[in-house]
Amino acid sequence: GALYGVMCKDQIICDAVCRACKHFKSTDGKPIPMIGAANTIMETTCADMDIPFVQEYIADLEYDENGDCIISRTHESVNLERFRARLAKALREGTIESQPNGKAVDLKFSAAPLSLCVHSDTPGATELAAITREEVDRFNNEVGF
Repeated sequence: GALYGVMCKDQIICDAVCRACKHFKSTDGKPIPMIGAANTIMETTCADMDIPFVQEYIADLEYDENGDCIISRTHESVNLERFRARLAKALREGTIESQPNGKAVDLKFSAAPLSLCVHSDTPGATELAAITREEVDRFNNEVGF
């Protein structure tokens, strides 16, 4: 999490990590995609270096009023119904309520593929993953996937 956060804000570190990642290839020789925060220097650096980019929404963590993920060392339990509603809103509108003030925040999603993250050390992670699957399936059915 710490390196992820630094890569969003520090071009030198982001460049170094992306240069290292260019050495990793799939079995068919294609570059391994980088998963990161949408519309940050991570995404633009990957584009500049021809590294496929997958934007990430970290579903079990909070975001601040700037749309930045609040990365914590330990994970608190999550209210399941609030989690479901927040995830549904993120998928459909690209916004969530920030913490601690509840202000609507744009998650800055781009046209890149989207990955959803639930940390395995968050209490109730299994239930959160099941809710995530349900909401993704519901969303995909609504948009015709």
